[in-house]
Amino acid sequence: MVCSRFAGRSASALDFAGSAVKSRAPCKLKGRAGKQDFPYAPIAANLCSTQLQGQRMTSLHPGIDAANRDFMDAVRTADEQRFVTLYATDAILLLPGREPLIGHEGARTFFESFRARGVHLLKLTTLEVEVFDGTAWERGSSEVAGVDGAVFGRGKYIVIWKRTATGWKLYRDIMNA
Repeated sequence: MVCSRFAGRSASALDFAGSAVKSRAPCKLKGRAGKQDFPYAPIAANLCSTQLQGQRMTSLHPGIDAANRDFMDAVRTADEQRFVTLYATDAILLLPGREPLIGHEGARTFFESFRARGVHLLKLTTLEVEVFDGTAWERGSSEVAGVDGAVFGRGKYIVIWKRTATGWKLYRDIMNA
């Protein structure tokens, strides 16, 4: 199946930050008799089916918003255990210039890096969120500040969230400065 928004476009014409994905055109799936003339058909079908199901989010998701508030509060209050449990047990954190950090132990290492750099305040700003059944993705920006409130670092991030019995957990956390 291919989404009518993407049919006939080459892979190079699809910029997932560009107009192909941001199109407001209605999304209609078409059967292709077993042919895939679009190399990203599974992605396009998922984007289209999400829109058809009415799950495409234009505003912040309340569960992820709450998890982000907990994340910022854990940094502000230096609550390592609270911070670590916001991550899934099988989480992977990808920080610039470092090997991947894995699971709760990796989250603990990341938390310790905040303290080592003198981070007291963290501000996360969600720019996009989209939810698919038990997963979601988020794109945002961040600012870190010291005890005096002076901002000394800015970055960008992508998070893949996983819904669990205890709420939304960070499953993949990808950052850059």
